[in-house]
Amino acid sequence: MSTHYTYGVPRYFPISFRTIPDTKRGVNAERYLDRALRELFLDERPRRPWEEPTDEAPRLVRASVAFILPLEAVADAADLTEALLPEAALERLNEIRHPERRRQSRAARIVVAALLARLKALFPEMTFDYAEEPPYGPKIRYALQSESNADSEANSEASLAHVLYCTLSHTKGAAAVVLSRTPAGIDIEADRPVERLQRVAAQAFGEDAGRDVVENLAKTGSQDLFFALWGLSESVIKMNRGAPSDEEFASLRFERGASAHSAGTDVTVTVVSRTPGTKDAKPRLHPANFVVIRRPGVGLLRATIVSEDEKAPVVLEADAQLLRQMFGFVKKKSPSDDPESESESES
Repeated sequence: MSTHYTYGVPRYFPISFRTIPDTKRGVNAERYLDRALRELFLDERPRRPWEEPTDEAPRLVRASVAFILPLEAVADAADLTEALLPEAALERLNEIRHPERRRQSRAARIVVAALLARLKALFPEMTFDYAEEPPYGPKIRYALQSESNADSEANSEASLAHVLYCTLSHTKGAAAVVLSRTPAGIDIEADRPVERLQRVAAQAFGEDAGRDVVENLAKTGSQDLFFALWGLSESVIKMNRGAPSDEEFASLRFERGASAHSAGTDVTVTVVSRTPGTKDAKPRLHPANFVVIRRPGVGLLRATIVSEDEKAPVVLEADAQLLRQMFGFVKKKSPSDDPESESESES
């Protein structure tokens, strides 16, 4: 079975870009980060002696972690440089000639390298490795200790059979990363002149949806609808690891009525599994998540995150201090209380 990703946007269901609460920004976000990373592997890590036995069904807790990194937050961080990046990341960066795009891409990969360092610290019994997958983003390969020890040095590459997907996006003033065990997409965009968006709407979304977007821009002045659809398009392409070749999966499905399945979500994403060459499909609905931050000199930054995870992604805003904590440059403080009882919903 192959999995293709499409999306539908109920016309009369509001799209809402939410802000990131202070508890999930900077060093305050550290406890949420560690909890989310542990949830990635609840079905993979060896069972602790104090844990209750379960039946044979794996304890799957699908989760993803998304980072928004304003570039100005690391502009003066002399210790957060390319020297922290794996060789594969440096080789990829060397292919980027445009200075600003290179700066943005470097920031995104520093976040991935920080995540890799944190994973190694949280799971010393596991093996992790960074790899690039041009023309797509990097990935983190991993193996359990038992798997690593069972393989000889000759086939150690093959032992890292499991993959964490790292999907990147960057724009003027910011970079974004989503880490997931299942395909995920992310897109971040800075404000543009409204007239420019109106000119490209029909080309980007088709005549009908484009007309709705143009009308919305003229009526409200808000760029939310445009960048929600744009972000969905970019995210779904990344989930497919490239634009779908089948036109059925490449077209935007802008529905004319509210979906009965969309209650409680802003926009639904249909994950369609089917056998190549057949019309058999098994759709599942997953919410898209929209985040907005405001930065001096840049304006609004809107991020769209889509994945097939069962749980909504944990969305964090990173800064230089949080990255230093992740790399282990700063001595970790005593563990904070588990935020289990706190609300996980974005405000």
